[in-house]
Formats: sequence, C-alpha cells, structure tokens
Amino acid sequence: MLKSNEFKIYNASAGAGKTYTLVREYLSILLTDSNPFKFESILAITFTNKAANEMKQRILEKLVEFSNENYTEISELHNLSQELNIEPEKIHLRSREILSKILHNYSRFSVSTIDKFNLRLMKSFAQDMGLSVNFNVEMDLENLLEESVNQLFSKIGEDELLTSVLIEIAVDNLEENRSWDITRELISNAKGLYSDTHLEKLGALQKYDLEEFNKFRKIVYQKVSSRKNDLKQIANEVLDLIQKNGIALDEFSGGKSGIPGFFTKFLNDDFSFPTATHLKNIENSNPDKFASGKASAITSNSIEVIFPEIKSQFFEAYKILQNLPLWEGIQKTVAALSIINEVEKSVESIKEDNNVLLISEFNKLISSNLQKQPSGFIYERIGNRFHHYFIDEFQDTSTLQWKNLNPLIENARAGSDTVMLVGDAKQSIYRFRGGNPEQMVKLINEKDVLDITVENLPKNWRSYENIIHFNNQFYQSISPNLPTENYQNLYLQGNNQESNHKKGGYVQLNFIEKNDGTEVYEEHTLNQILINVNSVLEQGFEFGEITILHRTNAHGKLIAEFLSQENIPVISAESLLVSNSSEIQLIELFFKAISNEEDLVSKAKFLTKLNELNIIQNEDITSEIQSVLKENLIHLKDYLTQYELDINFIFQPSLSLYDFTEKAIKSFNLGKNGNAYIQYFLDFVLEYSIKNEYNLQRFLEHWEEKKGKLSVSMPEGINAVNLMTIHKSKGLEFPVVILPFADWGERMMAPKFWVPLQDEDLPFEEFIVDAFGNLENVSPEIAQIIQNERNEFELDNLNMLYVATTRAVEQLYITTQKLKPNSNNKGVSLYFNNYVETTENEIVLEGEKKRFSVLKHSKNETEKIPFISENWNEKITISKESSKRWRKRKSIVYGELIHDFMKFIYTEKNIDSTLQNIINLGLIQKNESEAIRKLILEIVNHDRLKLYFSEEYKSINERDFINELGEVYRPDRISYQENIATIIDYKTGNMQEEHVNQINSYAENLTKNGFEVKEKLLVYIGEEIEVKEI
Repeated sequence: MLKSNEFKIYNASAGAGKTYTLVREYLSILLTDSNPFKFESILAITFTNKAANEMKQRILEKLVEFSNENYTEISELHNLSQELNIEPEKIHLRSREILSKILHNYSRFSVSTIDKFNLRLMKSFAQDMGLSVNFNVEMDLENLLEESVNQLFSKIGEDELLTSVLIEIAVDNLEENRSWDITRELISNAKGLYSDTHLEKLGALQKYDLEEFNKFRKIVYQKVSSRKNDLKQIANEVLDLIQKNGIALDEFSGGKSGIPGFFTKFLNDDFSFPTATHLKNIENSNPDKFASGKASAITSNSIEVIFPEIKSQFFEAYKILQNLPLWEGIQKTVAALSIINEVEKSVESIKEDNNVLLISEFNKLISSNLQKQPSGFIYERIGNRFHHYFIDEFQDTSTLQWKNLNPLIENARAGSDTVMLVGDAKQSIYRFRGGNPEQMVKLINEKDVLDITVENLPKNWRSYENIIHFNNQFYQSISPNLPTENYQNLYLQGNNQESNHKKGGYVQLNFIEKNDGTEVYEEHTLNQILINVNSVLEQGFEFGEITILHRTNAHGKLIAEFLSQENIPVISAESLLVSNSSEIQLIELFFKAISNEEDLVSKAKFLTKLNELNIIQNEDITSEIQSVLKENLIHLKDYLTQYELDINFIFQPSLSLYDFTEKAIKSFNLGKNGNAYIQYFLDFVLEYSIKNEYNLQRFLEHWEEKKGKLSVSMPEGINAVNLMTIHKSKGLEFPVVILPFADWGERMMAPKFWVPLQDEDLPFEEFIVDAFGNLENVSPEIAQIIQNERNEFELDNLNMLYVATTRAVEQLYITTQKLKPNSNNKGVSLYFNNYVETTENEIVLEGEKKRFSVLKHSKNETEKIPFISENWNEKITISKESSKRWRKRKSIVYGELIHDFMKFIYTEKNIDSTLQNIINLGLIQKNESEAIRKLILEIVNHDRLKLYFSEEYKSINERDFINELGEVYRPDRISYQENIATIIDYKTGNMQEEHVNQINSYAENLTKNGFEVKEKLLVYIGEEIEVKEI
C-alpha cells in the first residue's frame, strides 16, 4: 500500500500482474478513507482506451464483489482486510457506498487516457490559450494533410515558385527510382513530423515563407557545389604535381586505386571518404609505403619529395569531406521541408476555418502555455484537486507528456499526496509515437537521489514454467552484448521472473537458411508455420487458441493468404478489410468497367472475377474476354444475359448510387449466405450519397482513398487462427504463439533527426536531415546523435522481440534465419544463433510437446444472416399528403421510412442538410419534407431523448457489430460518452416482447465489446412519439 507522500515505481515485467497491482493500490486508497467521494481526488492515466476501460471495469467489479452479501467468502477481501487493518464488514459497507457514489457521479471517476486528460486541460485553459471554448477535436491527421496537399497542388501552374519546387522534388524522386507522384510521400513525411519529437522544432520554421526557403535552398546548393569544386581543384593540383614530377599513377602503391585514386575519383563526382588504409598510411607519415614495388629508386625518391604536399592536400580534402555530408543532407531535405512547411501552414488555415484542433498537438500546446502557470493554478481551473496519481504504461510516455505532467507530480510531492508509476522499459515499442523508455530507466537509476521507492513485481502469472525459464535464460544471455550499461542492466535484472503454479509448457526454435534467396526462405518459413499449426491442433488445441505474430503487414498478408489456401481459418487485419472481400472487389471492378469504357484492364478483371466466383462458369474465359473487351456496354449487357445476369439498370439514369449498388449486388447474386462486408459497403455508399452528388467516378476516387481503413468489427471467441502485429499484441496473452520471420532489424532505416547548425548564411540553429552516408564524421556531437539513434534502434528491436516471446501462455514456436559463422547480420536472428550454437534446424528449447491446460473453448457454430434487399420503389408509394395524414399513418412501411431517415441524424443541426440530400436522392418530394422535419424534430427534442441528440454525446448510427457466434447485430443508435452508452431503437406499432428481447441482446453484446450500457430506450413512432425505457 502507498504511504503518505510516497513516489513509487512498480517495475512490472511481462505477465507480472501490472493491472492487478494498479487496481489493488487504487482500492486501498478508497477503502482506507471514510469519505465515499475519495475517488474524486484520484487521477489514473493510461495510454489506450482499452487499458482505461479495463482498469475502470476491474475497479467496479471488485467493488461490486465486495458489496455482495457473500463478501465473507471472498479471500481477496480478507487479504485486504489484514493488509489495511480494516474489518471485513467495514470494507463491505464502504465498497457498497463508494460504488453508489461512483455510479451517480461517473464523470468524476477519473480513469482516462492521457489524451482525454489533456483535452480536459485544454477545455479548462481555452481562453488563456486564445482558443475557442467550443473547439472541435480532429483525430485523423491524415485527412487534414490530404486536404492541405490537394489545396497546394491546386496552385500548380499559378504559383511559379511552388510549381518549380514540386517539379524539382518529383525529378529527384525519379533519379532515385522513386515515384514521381509525390502526394503520398508529402503526406507521409508531414505526418511523421507531427510527432512530439518534431512538432515543436518544426513550428519554429513556420515564420519563413516559400520565397525565403528558396533563398536558403540556393545558399545550400551553392555550399554543396563550392565544396565539390574545391575538392576537384585539389584533385587537379595533386594530379598536376604528380605529372610534373614525371610519376605515373601506377607507380604509387596500390596503383590507380592507391592515394592517387583518392583524388582522381573527385573528378568523376565520387566524393566518398578515404579508405581506412589510406587514412592510416597518411597519418603514419611513411612515404616509403606510397611507392609501388616496381617503382625505380628515382621515382621513389620523387614520391618522397612531393609527399608533404600530397599529405597537406589530403587533409585539406578530408576536412571538406567531413563537412560535405551535412550540407548534402540539408540539400536533400530543404526542398521537401519547404513544401511541408507550406502544407503545415495550410493545415493551420483549415483548422482555423473549421475551429479544429489536432489531438497530436495537445502536448505541444499544453507545454507552451500551461508550463508557464503555477501548478496550483492548474488544479483550480480543472475544478478539483487531485491527491493521488497513477500513471500506467509509463515507458510509453513521451518527453513532452512527462514534462506536462511534472507540475502536477511536483505539487503532489510537496504535500502528503502519492504518485505511482507502473511500466516496463523492456515493453516500450512506441518510440515512433514519441515513447521514451529512457525516462523510466533514468528515474529508477536516480531513485535514491529523487527519493523514489522502486518495487519489482517478481512473479509471472501468465505463462507456464518452461516459457518463463526460456525467456529468463535467453534475455539474460543477450544482455552483456547490448550497447549501453543501462540496457544491459535492464535485460539482466528484468529477466529473473519467478514461476507460478503452472508446470510444463513448450518452446521450439526453428532455423531456416536464406542462401537461396528471399522467396525460398519465405516458402520454407510458411511451410514451418503450417507444420506448427497442425502439430498444435493434434495436441488438442483449437484454431482460436493459436495466434501468429508478425512484424510487418507484408508478412501478415503473406501468412494469411498461405493459410487460407491450406484451408486454415484465419482472422487478421487484412481479412477484416472490406476491400479484401472478393464480392466487394467484384463490385468495385464492375463500377470501374462501366464508368470508363476505355478501362479495358478493369473490364477484363471484372469478367475474370465473375468466373473466379463461379457466377459465370466458362473454361475458355480468356478468349471470351477478348471478344467482349473492346465492345460497348450494350455488348457487355448482352454477354452477361447469356448467364442470366441482368445489368439493364446501368442504363437507368434516375437511380441513386445506393439503389444502383443494391441492384448490382442482386444481379450478381451476392450476399445470399450472409455477408457483413456487403452490408458495410452499402453503408459506405449510403453515407457518401447523403453527403455528395451522384457521380460514379468521384465515388470510386473516394473509395480508393478510404478503403484501406474500412474494416468490419469482429469479436473475440471466433474459432480461427488469429494473425496479429506484435504492436497490437502488447498487453494480450494467447495459449499458443507462433512467431515466424523472427529476423528483423538487420538494417537500420535512416531516421530523421535534428542536427546543430552554426552558419552565418542561414538563420537556423538546427535542421532536420536523414541519418545516412558519412554524416557521423561531421562532428563528435553529430556522431553521438547517430550513435544514440543506433542504440535506440537496437533496444527497440529487442523490445519488440521481448513483447512477442512473452505473449505465450503454454506454447511458443519461433522461426528465425540460420546465419553463417561470423555473419555481420545485426538483426534479432543473431540473438538466437548466438544463444543456440547448433547445426540442427529444429531445437526443442524447453519442455514436452503436449497440452497441459484443460480445454476451455468449444467450437462456435456461426449462423449466417442472409442479405435481404427489397426494391423499395415497387413497395412504397409516397403520396403528397398533408402533415395530418402523415401523423396518422402507423404502417410498418412508414415506420421504416422514418427509420431510414433517422440513421443520418446525429444532432438537430444536420436535420435540414440531411432532408435536402434525401430530396435530391428522390426518396421524398420537396413538399413532403416539412411534415417529415416536424416528426424528426419531435424525436430529437423529446424530453427523454434530447440529451442523447446533443453535442455532449457522440453517436454510432446503424453500425454493424459481429458477436462471438459471427452474427451481425445493428442497433439503430448508440449515444455514448467515453464507454458509457445508451441504446436507442426505433419501432412502429405496439410494444412487443421481441422488441424487448432484441434491445436486451444489443446491450449484452455491447457490454462484451467494452461498453457499459446506461439506458435502453425503445422509441415508438406513431401519432405520438412514445419512449419506453427497458
């Protein structure tokens, strides 16, 4: 238990019970105080919504458990009673009272992500920071960047300077065999610079416009050019000196590749550094070593005579070469950075116009504004003074985030308040988001100076004994070879975990050679995955108990495709993408084929896809494609008619895009057996149709931009092999883990970093460059920066491996590259090769290959829900009725019509724009809109519903969810704050038991998806709007 005024760090290795410890400490503070509102003075911060929700849920579950009448039977309550020296009955009564207060004052239950906490600070300080109190938060930086880049590109041809810079960047890309289309590159680079690491420094460049950047660019180009010219002049002088003394180049030691070659290459625009041999010989000042064996005594003497001059020129050239990479680095960056600077200014303009703030900017804004205020001032403006601080996953805190939290922490330490940090620097894998594990290492190292208590959680509660033993031994063996003492201690002391009661477990390591190229290596690795999967199944495990972890999306896709071909059921990020559904691909190709008759490739792919899906069956499809390919759409229609496929609807211009898509789905008999992808795609089409005019080509462009991010939801419990990136697996556990391609990190990607710059011709104190070439030779300061980058790269790769190998509960299978002796490979495969020195390709590192656990999961039978689509204009006739007649209509048809409209209503503000779009789509006539508007307003402004249509709540309207049986459920509306949700379902007619059962089912499934359901409301649409609370 935390003591008064204690600052405590829990160092929690994988599986050590981090969340359990957090919850226990939190409950200890609550239960030792007689004030049931004590929770209002506790602030718990974590880094993901999932972690925040899990912590809240566990706290509430324990309070519920302690509040039950059977509390005397709960061993954990008795343990707390002894530890806190409080009677069990008193804990029981306090738990009940605290639980009631939390539920009735939930907004003051401060367990949240750091982003939500930052938002709270921003709202409190909006006026001080010159912000609108009602600013909107934008989560998707990429959308803003795309809009900004498009605005910039619209000026091509009008803005001469902008056009020339963009052309220059495109030409540079072509010369380096990259795409001339720089759109994605600009967006990607700009996005990378919006991290905490770069944002503050990038802001300092905003005061310069493109014209000024162009001047800087010319200065940099001139500096690079003059230095290269200086090197060429030196080369000419040295070669002239050699020639005047009658010495042939091959009379030097090493011939033309010897010392003369060092100078000659400058004339061929090769400005590489001298070899180590050249440098050593020159530094040793031994002229005897510069003449070749065949040189005469006279020539050797001549070389000795001119040697001092050559040596002087060598070091003059070497001095220029040392500095040249810096200017070349700036030259490579300055043009792109000038454009990114313009992109950022455009983003600022868009944000201002739309009253938007990027969530990625919160840390910077808070740092620059709130840091100026006394920490006590922060408490006053937040509205309540916190006395206890919990920070979870501290290793993922960025430097800026910790800087912003420090005033609160320092204030806490000045009084009797408590601070508790929990984390594990070995599990820091988010440096690309600004995570800085060195902060945690530094605090632990300075614990005595800073008066911090550090406690290691000793036991691994997750894994079986043999897996724990392997991880302990493996990572301890690596630790002596890590680049810094801090890293060595981290892995030596942090891998001494005690086992729990679970005996057994199995670890297998497979080596695969890469001598025959990448494709063969991948093929052998994939086959090993299949062998491992089948072996695990034979032991009695199920598909759903197996997780395959991968480092890259490319490997994830490769594994998913391979296993699917082998009839192994797979769930992966790729498999959940709507665009990867064969049926959706068919619709996309169909749209492309009919929207552009000259797009012969799409037409051919469309016909081929029809054949692949057995919608048409033709063994000689290739020859038929040739006959159809160059014909018009009428010929395509006639061709498909042979197979009883009717696409006459493509000639009906009055169809809306949604109706057009539905007809395509029905024409090709898609979705008969249930298809969540088709329903999701239809939702996407409808959302687009409401906001945009019908234009198939523009829709396809919109789809192309968005399809990479659209996935169907999938719950836990589906019986299929789970494919997951290592990043997403963090914090999770799986009965069996297969880790193929454990060979990453062989080469360090060139990171972007800021280097100090002192030059009177440029106004920058530092500038951003790529770490490449011989940049580390520029200065000791830059060399140290690059070495730090290398060290961090090595730690990040090892941390990634640590996270991957500690997810397994019972069995772990690793496949890595077999290296040759004395290999210079620096990737993680080197760790395994050094750990096990063997000529064998399969090594059983730990345990016996058998199942020790009891089967907990049974195979789920999935009921497929068929896709149902009716031609609404054949079923519904909307007459030009008066408002009164609308009010009297009670039919299901009428209710469904209102139901369809309500899916687009989020707040009262978007009613009119929605109605106008519905009129444009031809769903209603203009003179009917006012009557419908009044009805919708009655729903939105109803006393029981008004709150849930306000801007205080976010909403999800008619979104598909899939439960653990694979069934799709779709509540009409979910209004929520954080994870507290209210379900609203629209009905017609009288209340029926099936309505109640349905909304209760929604609530049950939402709870499993992480929501806490506050209310369930059935809204009956008739002559009156009636709301029933379930």
